[in-house]
Amino acid sequence: MIGALNTVLGNSDSLVIATTQKLFDGIAQHDSNLIKSCMDESAELRSVFKSKDGEIKIHTENRQNFIRSIMKSKKYKLEERIISWSVHVDGLIASVWTPYEFYINDSLSHSGTNALILKRSSELGWRIVSIIDSRTRGEKLPSPSFDHLNELVNSWHQAASVADETTFFGLMDIDGIYIGTDSSERWLRDDLREWSEKYFKRDTAWHFEPIDREWSYSEDLNVAWWDERLVTWMGVCRGSGVLEKKNGNWKIMHYHLSVTVPNDKIKQFIELVE
Repeated sequence: MIGALNTVLGNSDSLVIATTQKLFDGIAQHDSNLIKSCMDESAELRSVFKSKDGEIKIHTENRQNFIRSIMKSKKYKLEERIISWSVHVDGLIASVWTPYEFYINDSLSHSGTNALILKRSSELGWRIVSIIDSRTRGEKLPSPSFDHLNELVNSWHQAASVADETTFFGLMDIDGIYIGTDSSERWLRDDLREWSEKYFKRDTAWHFEPIDREWSYSEDLNVAWWDERLVTWMGVCRGSGVLEKKNGNWKIMHYHLSVTVPNDKIKQFIELVE
């Protein structure tokens, strides 16, 4: 899902990720030149793990020894699966935080988190200068949970049901967009607030009850989008939306509501609206 990630990251962030991805590709391909192309000669790698007796230990190796160990394992299929990305760039340095699972011959070996430091140079671009990772043997990382986002979207719909204007519009970003069922309805948040003022003066502005919902998310887990079916006064409708995490808070950036028309009735529908 790198493509989805690049839509929300700046160019510097994407270049940092591309450099980091070369490392993981080099490991998978047992390609020493590819690894060298993204790692500084002075790079050091450290792994933090718990020994069988429960003691926390650190293993350290340089780039040369690391590459040697990768080349010695050519008979094995190696795959580092990245769960999510968190990238920070400040001028000439960058940090990358990547929870991961590591597989050998398609079997889970260990999981943990990589913390990488990169430097930028005018000649070579971004280069990895330090890696430290945690390792827990044989344990899969938990999949991202959407419980809190489901609660947020449910609260948003509920706010309209009880005419809670503060909560409904507070959950939308100031630049949030709401697309209604009429072809003319494309509202910025505050325009929607003004238009719907009369509805929020009632006991219920409108009542939409979710039937089901599916989620997707960006690699860095800072953008999520969903589609859902809803029971409404118009019958079963479909909605889709986008949430973005800003300063630690999730905000609704986009929502699109549409009326559903059965395929066997579409001709009648066309005649009705013509």
